[in-house]
Amino acid sequence: MVFGSRVWPRTMDSVATRLLYLAAIFLFSFIANAHPPPIKRFRFMAAEKKVLPGNSTENKRGFCSGEIKAEDQIGDFAVVALFYHNGCYTDGNYNHKNFPVEWGVAATHDGLFRYPAVRIHPPQSRARQFLASNHVGYYRADQDFDIFVLEEGLLSRIGRTAAATDGYRRAEVINLSLAEQARVYVFIPQAEAFSSYHKISEKTEAARIYEDSHFSVDKYRISVTGKIFDTARDFDFGPETHKAVYGQNRTFFSTATANGIAVIWQDRASFEIYLSLLDSDFATPQQKKLPSLAGHLLAAATADDAGNIYYILIEKNEKSSLNRTLRASAFKVSPEGRLLKKTALDASEKGLNMTGFSDSHICSMQYSNGKLGGIISRDLHRASDGLNHQAAAAFVMDAESLAITKNYGIITGHSFGNAMSINHEGKFLAIDLGDNYPRGVHLHRFDEKNHESKVVYTFKTEHASGPRSSAGQFFPLYTEISGGGKKYYRWSNDNRTYSEIGGVHELTNSIVVFFVGEPDSSGRAINNARVGNYLNDARNLGMVTVKKDFTSQDYVLSQGINEQGGFYSFHGRFFKQENRGIVWLTGHKNKSQHNATRVKTAALDRDSIFVLYEIWTKTRYSSTQLNVIKPATGQIVASANIGPILRLGWRDDLLVKDGKVYAISGDRVDGKLDIAVISVR
Repeated sequence: MVFGSRVWPRTMDSVATRLLYLAAIFLFSFIANAHPPPIKRFRFMAAEKKVLPGNSTENKRGFCSGEIKAEDQIGDFAVVALFYHNGCYTDGNYNHKNFPVEWGVAATHDGLFRYPAVRIHPPQSRARQFLASNHVGYYRADQDFDIFVLEEGLLSRIGRTAAATDGYRRAEVINLSLAEQARVYVFIPQAEAFSSYHKISEKTEAARIYEDSHFSVDKYRISVTGKIFDTARDFDFGPETHKAVYGQNRTFFSTATANGIAVIWQDRASFEIYLSLLDSDFATPQQKKLPSLAGHLLAAATADDAGNIYYILIEKNEKSSLNRTLRASAFKVSPEGRLLKKTALDASEKGLNMTGFSDSHICSMQYSNGKLGGIISRDLHRASDGLNHQAAAAFVMDAESLAITKNYGIITGHSFGNAMSINHEGKFLAIDLGDNYPRGVHLHRFDEKNHESKVVYTFKTEHASGPRSSAGQFFPLYTEISGGGKKYYRWSNDNRTYSEIGGVHELTNSIVVFFVGEPDSSGRAINNARVGNYLNDARNLGMVTVKKDFTSQDYVLSQGINEQGGFYSFHGRFFKQENRGIVWLTGHKNKSQHNATRVKTAALDRDSIFVLYEIWTKTRYSSTQLNVIKPATGQIVASANIGPILRLGWRDDLLVKDGKVYAISGDRVDGKLDIAVISVR
């Protein structure tokens, strides 16, 4: 039916008929092809365009009349100024003005789904003083609506309308003042419970989200209880941000089971730990509570060959300056979630040495031959200089008793990321990202008896712009990199790494390490003049292959960029740096538009590596990239950009089972655990 100028969904009879028809299509497609049908895709069609000045206000105290003026309306959409401090500003001094808006519909190509929509453009007039009152969307309706954003044909729910005034409902998630680019928003009645995916059971919906000659990607969405970590929203920081220097710890830990996969995750609000057991067709998921500890974060988890699950909980504490030893415990549960063993870990200065642990402290853990190997980053007990430094430790734990049988102590400081795998001898392989001691991507191999390490990739350093350090020492000019109006001195305190960890894998005759870095136009990463910001050159995917005996003198096997350099430390000591055989697999040049980030790797066999990563502008997610790489030759044998449809956690790992790759993420708005199943052809 039509209500005013609104394009309304079908009547209840036509909705029911449509759903039955689509269910029949889904059932036939799933049975015939053994995969879900394609995701529903939409396009926006504009019917009217208008510049809304933004003179309407919400109904609040001060100069906020609550009047929604005709000049600020288009179709059933309106723009309204919000209260700030003492009123609603609309004169242009403390608010943006003149918002171009298009009103129309978003519809599937077959016309079965058709909903009202608006396309918002950035404001034409910026605040003359500063931005105080924001302008948001209002939507005229007599019921609550879900609000979706439409990007490259795909709908994602971002929020809901709330009661407002004069027949309008507030759509505050549509903030026109903050619009940086054109974006389409779609309004769908909540009663319709719309999804772009197809329901396959009571708790599961699914769709094929991508397919070409090299890859297919099916996504399964599992309804869960609890506040699941939202991969797209809870750590939405790009390479030009301070948060991206330190990253976000793992939030989903996946492992193979006899009948499917299992995912261990945490409700970050209640600190409860959950085990999601998923069968091979995802139709009958189970969610079970695991033992948890109030105020403790899920730091790491893994499983043994029998399906028993191991995880570590560490007390959350961001005030390491209190110098209080944290509580930490290791757990072992059966494949069904029954507690088998719990052990308190020694976090004292002579043990794991922990006084601070939060969302930016990243941990890894793997199982091999009755042992658990792990890397934990944390804040340490106070040192002789009076500071609580941050560093990573490596340890080995007995899988039966959960006792730490070997603690290697500090291996890297500071350490801003890590990843682990198992080599063919059953030893633990790992990489972590150090900013000073050492500065670079640090490769490790260890077991109970021995620990070996080597820096396999290193990077530039921003040096001080003044001669006097905070310790009161004076240093000379660093003439080699000074110039162009900039002066640098021979000391530094640069926590930025201009890099991200990827993955590490042992191949038939070598070890390959993947990472992200900032090469300059000639491919050099140790260019100390290319600094000053969090992002200075476009971030690119890189790799290096080394001998299994990487502690030997001539350890690099890959043919690539060779360079030498160095940096002056905080105390003015010069540290030499060297890169050898660095292969840049991407050639991004425009740092404003294209940067590789959130790299995930998985071994398909002993010579092929699947590499998954996101592409960002400086601050905004753009798309996701799939690759299959042969490290022995540096050749990308398959590659596809699948658009903005698959989000990745900062350090969440991939899982390979039966030749398929599984990528896990969460959506708190929809209450879903998302499983992407990637097939390589």
